[in-house]
Amino acid sequence: MLPTVVGSLNFSEDRTELLRGLSPDQWTQLLLLTDEAHITLPLAHRCRGIMPETVRDRIDSRLARHAARHARIVEEHAGIDRAMRSRGVEFLVLKGLTHAGFRNSGLGYRPQYDIDLYCSPESATAAAETAASLGYEPVWSADKSADHHPVMIRRTGWRWRGDYYDPDQPLALELHYRFWNPNLGFLVNGADGFWNRRRLGVFDGIALPALNPVDGLTYAAWHTLRHLLGGNLRICHVYELARVLHDSAGDCKFWREWREEGAPSERLAESISLRLAKEWFACDVNPVVEGYIRALPPNVERWLRLFAFSPIESPNKDELFLNLCLARNNRDRCRIAARRVFPVRLPVSAPEAHVARHTLRSRSRNVADQVWFMARRVLHHLRTLPPVARSGLRWWLTDRSRPLTTQGAPE
Repeated sequence: MLPTVVGSLNFSEDRTELLRGLSPDQWTQLLLLTDEAHITLPLAHRCRGIMPETVRDRIDSRLARHAARHARIVEEHAGIDRAMRSRGVEFLVLKGLTHAGFRNSGLGYRPQYDIDLYCSPESATAAAETAASLGYEPVWSADKSADHHPVMIRRTGWRWRGDYYDPDQPLALELHYRFWNPNLGFLVNGADGFWNRRRLGVFDGIALPALNPVDGLTYAAWHTLRHLLGGNLRICHVYELARVLHDSAGDCKFWREWREEGAPSERLAESISLRLAKEWFACDVNPVVEGYIRALPPNVERWLRLFAFSPIESPNKDELFLNLCLARNNRDRCRIAARRVFPVRLPVSAPEAHVARHTLRSRSRNVADQVWFMARRVLHHLRTLPPVARSGLRWWLTDRSRPLTTQGAPE
């Protein structure tokens, strides 16, 4: 059903009719999927007119809870900013409130579950101490694929109850020490200038240090590609890029500035993400963007032709073949293939990480939840083995000279 949702959010033509014939039970199932994919709010913004009244009531309830949650997010950003400035800590806010600052459909339709800060190396220790003074503490160590220090939370006693719009859900805090992780197998260009080009902007009434708009778009594209290669890309990541591309298609000044920061060969990571956004949502793009995505290497072009919509289908690991195309050498390719197909370290689930003191019962429940979570992840990786084999065969046998023909999401 998610491909249908992507199709309904097409920017070039009104395709909301794709959802009109859904039954109440199908809408219930669809909203469960879109909540998890973090795309319910944009769906409410774009497709409200074709929703049955009962569905609109459920959407309105989500929007009301999200509005209350958003007010807390703004308050939290303000508190962190005051604390950091009082201690002279230099930082900038990544994504979140500032991500919505350059262009999108509005903060009221953008979900947020954590606060991402980048701190200069000189301020890293002071930033962590400041976060600790606000009640944040690390909950698990960051793995090698991360670009931030261990995730920090407040142990407020809150428990996850399946509500993605719970106003009481605390935000996690991530202190980033780099903009890109070289362990992904290839490098990006341009991050060296992010810090010097940072700006002070006003976001939802709060003055916050942030990336300038051009760098904000670049970082958003890197963020999308990182999640794509990690196999955990959400539709909302790509939709936000499509929204920016569509709204800025006529802003030649913005795209000239973006082009000045790097040639197509130096903006491979960004071009892949922007191309994916165009393919999924058929958004308008500026001629500068069109030139960059037409300059993609043949193997990347071939991957897009074969697997552009794989991230919204499951289970599969088709992103593996893109990662192998981008890897710097055979050693990295072997490491990436082994890590993606047969992961030694599985992600950790912490359903009650916010609880400060655990009873014997809660500890037992945590152990049971963790075992069940790990079992499901093992099952997922086992289920993807046949699709990986089929996709691998398709990848190596497909005519490499065939042009890209896909346009828009499948119905």
